[in-house]
Amino acid sequence: MKPPTITWDAKKDFLEKYRALMEQVNHGGHDAYYQVKELLGPGFHSHNKIHKSDKIYTRKKKHKGGW
Repeated sequence: MKPPTITWDAKKDFLEKYRALMEQVNHGGHDAYYQVKELLGPGFHSHNKIHKSDKIYTRKKKHKGGW
């Protein structure tokens, strides 16, 4: 008996679902935005975040140990 052939294409299915959800997001769909985040997984980060350095105070002389 032959094993069944798999016709599922993960990349294609992901892109179709992603594009449909992004279309809804672009038209103001808040629920679709959270579905996109879930679809992308835990590594997803919004592109509108601004990076702030954790070392903002280390440049000051008093924080380096000298007054």
